[in-house]
Amino acid sequence: AGSVGDAGSDPRCEGEGGGDTLELSVPDSLDGSRVDAALAALLPPLSRSYFGGLAADGLVLVGGGRVKKAARVRAGDSLKVWLRAERELSLVPEPLPLEVLLEDEHVVVLNKQAGLVVHPAPGHWSGTLVHGLLHRMLLQRTAPGSAPASPSSD
Repeated sequence: AGSVGDAGSDPRCEGEGGGDTLELSVPDSLDGSRVDAALAALLPPLSRSYFGGLAADGLVLVGGGRVKKAARVRAGDSLKVWLRAERELSLVPEPLPLEVLLEDEHVVVLNKQAGLVVHPAPGHWSGTLVHGLLHRMLLQRTAPGSAPASPSSD
């Protein structure tokens, strides 16, 4: 547990979008943990990679000093972290090549290519499977006399 303050009170947070500032103490159970892992354990559902990014940007302090994500913390250490403000998610349909195997009014079966991110997340706000499916569904709804696509012959 920690206290929440105003992120705008520290110059490191300028341009960070006004997220919260948290001050925490490392419990005995996390003694010797990496700082990114300790923060992820203390603040679910935020991830270890999220806190690693904050540390790389100088937004994580242990005992008042900036640390790298792999720094080890000790029980009782004071942690201060500036969280980024949540990005508002806007799902905009995008034309993406999708290999549709079968489609009807209830289901779409496709062969997802390797490397295609399924849904928006930090670092992948566009170009995801969700964006491609939205585009496909919108095209079908707006096409006159449209019917579900037949299996592709690729």
